[in-house]
Amino acid sequence: KDKYQVAVMLPFMLSELRNSTKHISNEFVIELYEGILMGVSDLKNRGIKISLHLYDTKRDSLRTSAITELEELKHMDLIIGPLYPGPVKVVSEFAFANKINMVNPLSNNSDIIGNNPYAFLFMPSNEMIASKAAEFISARLENKNAFIFHGLSDRDSTLAYTYKREIERNGFTVCLIEGVAVEDGKRILDILTNTAS
Repeated sequence: KDKYQVAVMLPFMLSELRNSTKHISNEFVIELYEGILMGVSDLKNRGIKISLHLYDTKRDSLRTSAITELEELKHMDLIIGPLYPGPVKVVSEFAFANKINMVNPLSNNSDIIGNNPYAFLFMPSNEMIASKAAEFISARLENKNAFIFHGLSDRDSTLAYTYKREIERNGFTVCLIEGVAVEDGKRILDILTNTAS
């Protein structure tokens, strides 16, 4: 194409920017947008033209839904954003229905893209991180017995159980998988040195 049309759907919170002389609560969004501008400039230097179209989602599903009803949005080549779960769901459905690629620039949560073949994460998902770690370990270790200790968050659990599944596919035996709170770290040492009673 001579020029790509890219929608940037972020919670710019423009009214807050106009009325605030103090701290800006969404400063990271402004910094993210500045990064997008740098990318557009770099692509321009390589001969790729991008036309950005900015939409303020205001972290609001209803506002985002109104944006997706704009006819111009159906002619976008890519949608960057939004960032929050409600607006992401609205845009994901729109992207799927209109076969427009969308990318979430911050999240690594694969749940937000679901089974939408037009939705992408900029950051690797927790499952991908665990899978690649398992691939790395499987290629380097000869001892195929493993203990897996993980934190208690949902993210830690996802990483641990995906890792377990992948190394077992590669011939490992997982002798123990256990969630451990930070303050119970000594228990790991007890287990590894067989001193636990």
